[in-house]
Amino acid sequence: MEFTYEPFPPKPSHDSGHATQLRESSQPAHTQNLIASEKIQEESEKLQELIGLFTKASNLYEQDRYDDAIRVWDQLIEKDPINSVSLNNRGITKAKKGDYEGAIKDFNEAIRLKPDSVMTLNNRGNAKSKKRDYDGAVKDFDEAVRLKPKDAVTWYNRGVTKYEKKDYDAAIEAIRLRPDYADAFYYRGLAKAEKGDKDGLIDDCHEAYMLKPREPREYFVLAYLCADMKKKLKMLANIEKALKLDPSRKKDLGKNPCFKEYWEDEDFKRLTE
Repeated sequence: MEFTYEPFPPKPSHDSGHATQLRESSQPAHTQNLIASEKIQEESEKLQELIGLFTKASNLYEQDRYDDAIRVWDQLIEKDPINSVSLNNRGITKAKKGDYEGAIKDFNEAIRLKPDSVMTLNNRGNAKSKKRDYDGAVKDFDEAVRLKPKDAVTWYNRGVTKYEKKDYDAAIEAIRLRPDYADAFYYRGLAKAEKGDKDGLIDDCHEAYMLKPREPREYFVLAYLCADMKKKLKMLANIEKALKLDPSRKKDLGKNPCFKEYWEDEDFKRLTE
């Protein structure tokens, strides 16, 4: 099963406590202004350095250079240890490497600094699921749902975890759908199949396949299932998708025994001739 990690947030404007605060002083006004100006310049340079490191680490991550990205996150966190965003992002990078224990440690610290971060709660829940700590993961997703009840990513991740726990009723309820969330349809279909609902499997997988491009083979497999279940319109839609991706399959399709019942069907012949 695949979980959805939250993407990196935008570059921080930085609210980690670096803002310069002017205090009352007995020094002359021009001296205070000079000190303030120097502090602002110093803070501006520091902020630019942090943003540069953030950008570099993010780019390395996007290039799948996870070890290099972690080294840059390390530098950034050493310079700015109370930035929860950087801790979250280093945790994501570690998770991509399969270091779920290290990822959870980073997520723990990020949540300590920002307890209401739905993003980091989601990411920690995903890492716990990968370690098969499903109960711990569900607790994180439950808290994320409490904080942001309409977040589709959280409901999806919670549903996948419920599926892994073989709690199929809860998985079907938990994977709340938004109209374009293909993966949620797919996993809800799998949960329905585990409950013996073959119709539900086909219907949800069909919705998922129409929303998110798949390999031609996957469309054909679903078309076979639709044909077997007498779901002609869904069968034709999947065949059409498959042929757009691989037109070479068209010549053999009209003789395929899986579709024998439809060989003389005009709509089927239109696609295959």
